[in-house]
Amino acid sequence: MTDCCRDDNTVSVIDGKNNTKIEDIPVGEGPSAIAVDIFRNKTYVANKDGNNISVIDAKNNTRLRDIPVAEYYDNIKGSESGA
Repeated sequence: MTDCCRDDNTVSVIDGKNNTKIEDIPVGEGPSAIAVDIFRNKTYVANKDGNNISVIDAKNNTRLRDIPVAEYYDNIKGSESGA
């Protein structure tokens, strides 16, 4: 489970079994939305102030790269089919 932290530009990884924070992952500026791809074990974070999407490897909680997007991008949605 993950949660955006706009104040420090991180995403918190939460243990869903006991609701404790495992760690914070640095992302782009102004994280505002999260989408999870369970088929590829990736998490995508829309960074509104950074105009990009951070791609996180959900297996080892590392930021892989940032994808540039349109200005003020603050929403993200995954595909239910994994396509």
